[in-house]
Amino acid sequence: MVNEMAAPDLLPYKADLVWKTRSLLKEQEEGLARQATQSVELAAVSTIYLLEADRVRYVLANYLRTRLHKIRCQVYGLVGMQPRARRELLSREEETFVQRLFVALGDHLTDEVLAQVPEKYSAGIEKSMESQPSHQQMVFVEAITDDIGDVTVPGAADGSEAQTVSMQAGSTFVLPFSIARPLVATDKLVLMCDTRQVQ
Repeated sequence: MVNEMAAPDLLPYKADLVWKTRSLLKEQEEGLARQATQSVELAAVSTIYLLEADRVRYVLANYLRTRLHKIRCQVYGLVGMQPRARRELLSREEETFVQRLFVALGDHLTDEVLAQVPEKYSAGIEKSMESQPSHQQMVFVEAITDDIGDVTVPGAADGSEAQTVSMQAGSTFVLPFSIARPLVATDKLVLMCDTRQVQ
């Protein structure tokens, strides 16, 4: 879930993780409610567990809020994707949200903006509305497995040469997201959250 907050792009929806987290929270809260009525000591312990459950619920809600924010920013790019690729990236609810948001934005754009602009300029306005994340944005990553091997990192904008780095478990790197993304998707790297991005 931290990967989603740190990535500049939308990552595939973690349906199993979200479902398991919600199910476990519900089971734990029901069990704690029963325990709280049994004795004062159990009520105190239950309170501590309920606080932890609230923290987990917050992390889950933040994950979903982050995804919705990215979806709103990338709606035109998501609509332009192949349906299969979009299904791999979004939950059913998110896909419905994308379709409805796209229609609502299109209606608003047509009614409020394009109606006031000469027709020869309207195509340029629609094209400029498409927002795509920068895959060249630098991200902090930590290697979590040893089987990554060597990774070639392109040179900086100043013309420096590309470098090959050997990634060992526990080591930290700054890489372009385009290089980190496939390794994050296969759980070989974890993105380290930039605290300035956390809402």
